[in-house]
Amino acid sequence: MQKSIQRYLLTTIFAMSFLSLFLGHPVNAFADSSDVDNLSFIYIEKSHVDLGDAQRVALGFDGTLSDEPVALYCANTASEALIRFDVTSSADNTYLFSSSVSAAGVYSLLKVEYASGATRIFPDEISDQMFSAGEVAAPYRLLSDGDSDDQLESVFTDDTGASFDSLESAVDVISENSARARSWVFVLDAGHGGWDSGAIGNGLREKDLTLKIARYCRDELQKYAGVRVIMTRDSDASVTGVANTSNELIARAQIARDNKASLFMSFHINSGGGTGAEIWIPRPAKWYSSFNELGESLGQDVLNRLVSVGLVSRGAKNDYYDLNGKQLYYPDGSNADSLAVIRNCRQYGIPAVLVEHGFIDNSYDAGLLANSLYLKKMGQADALAIANQFGLSKVAKPDPVVSEMRDGKIKLSWDSIPNASKYAIALCKSDGSFNTYTYDCTGTSYEIDGLENGKTYTFLVQAYANGDWNTYTSDDYLTCKLIPSPEAQAEATGDGEVTVSWKAVAGAERYAVAEKMADGSYRTYTL
Repeated sequence: MQKSIQRYLLTTIFAMSFLSLFLGHPVNAFADSSDVDNLSFIYIEKSHVDLGDAQRVALGFDGTLSDEPVALYCANTASEALIRFDVTSSADNTYLFSSSVSAAGVYSLLKVEYASGATRIFPDEISDQMFSAGEVAAPYRLLSDGDSDDQLESVFTDDTGASFDSLESAVDVISENSARARSWVFVLDAGHGGWDSGAIGNGLREKDLTLKIARYCRDELQKYAGVRVIMTRDSDASVTGVANTSNELIARAQIARDNKASLFMSFHINSGGGTGAEIWIPRPAKWYSSFNELGESLGQDVLNRLVSVGLVSRGAKNDYYDLNGKQLYYPDGSNADSLAVIRNCRQYGIPAVLVEHGFIDNSYDAGLLANSLYLKKMGQADALAIANQFGLSKVAKPDPVVSEMRDGKIKLSWDSIPNASKYAIALCKSDGSFNTYTYDCTGTSYEIDGLENGKTYTFLVQAYANGDWNTYTSDDYLTCKLIPSPEAQAEATGDGEVTVSWKAVAGAERYAVAEKMADGSYRTYTL
């Protein structure tokens, strides 16, 4: 196969499979519904954009549309002003929209305009999904709705290393996010610090105690596989260095946002004449409703473990913000949480809890807090509760990703596991059995051939270390769809002309040919 291109050197080619990017339901007629239907996925490239910057949105549909989308509209939730996103490219029932954003605010998905002139609105569960622009209180972050075939995929792609420059990137994003879902990021926030001493009593300072407990918690969590721990502070210093409590609390939540944290835990010591431990959790609300359930489960576990250390349990607590009659609300109208770190993290789509480890002005509690052994036990109690909540394992396991897809081939790669002498790679079959390719892979990558383009496969990689194979669950499986990249080469064939050729990809009905421009965008010659 050859295609001559005048004056420009082709740098990107990709194949469109004869199968859709996602398997789903048959095509339904739009005439019977005022909602955008047949959606299989939505990708919003950035959770937050600076004013003047471009935002891109990709919509994937189940089946070929008889009336193709030409524009997407997003609404500013405060002013109701609209932004029009025009289609910039499309392939295989996937449409890429782009627009610059010039007004600050939080934007929600509103409607799609079609070639016929008809418009369809997004269903409520989709229109609530948002991104932010400019100087706003907090950008919002979408989370995956799940991997089930009949559910809509919704994820932001910023900071994943993925690109929208070709629509095949959408497949890469799915693989990367499914692999990363098995890695956990925990942000530990030692309360106060620097200019802010926190509570003082019985010769103790809260900022010193919270840092010690958080460090003990970190040291324990780092023993688990697939865990990354980030401290908002690891010395006697505030995060911002400026004596402004509101900005300080926002900055701590932003660390969780920037690192896409699985959980934010804030460490504190109480005061005011009471005794015992308590934990503050996200309140019941429609806005990220699952956060309250996680908080209840994690909170009870934390309290049970702190009781075993010697503290009395004061229970799990939550409340809504109400200061001198002023109340705050989440975008869906729910009352916002009273504690700033929980409220700020929730607006970023991150669950947060705040643990009070006893009362600094109570002689019994202070006796425990003055003893490094008990501080270590408290930090370990918090870590063990987190490990239990998230199903962590101290056994290191391979975390494979798809590093390459070629015609009939998938290459898996993973990081080296300590003390592993070899690895086993197997195909997970639909009946729950396995087809093992090898038990003796000594490297950290393996190529599997003889596969069918367009088909979805599930793999398992195990490590043999310290005389045994690592245990596994279904969470350790890697599922991916084989959408191969053509192996192409370019050759100068005349004045200002190059000819690009590639080996035919089995099952491919057509190929997209594009040139990568100096600004990073693509000029598409054919789809």
